Amino acid sequence: MTRCPGEWEHEINWPVQYLKKKGFSSALYKLAMAGTVYYIWKARNDSIFGNKQCISDPIYEQIVKNMRDRVFSWRNCGCNPLNRVFV
Repeated sequence: MTRCPGEWEHEINWPVQYLKKKGFSSALYKLAMAGTVYYIWKARNDSIFGNKQCISDPIYEQIVKNMRDRVFSWRNCGCNPLNRVFV
């Protein structure tokens, strides 16, 4: 999935419209969105309440690892050649 960021209003509305769709790429987007929000929230809380300094690379790596693990656990995700590109 490739797209360029736009105006804030568009960025808020775009996921809402896209998340209504069904299919592998939409499920993957939902997973990425949820993981990104969770790990940023977790890093924020660790920084504020745990006095831990966080850098972006480990957050990115955690998101990718979590997504990869979850996608590999899905049944039949690799049956379609297009889906293999994502995993």
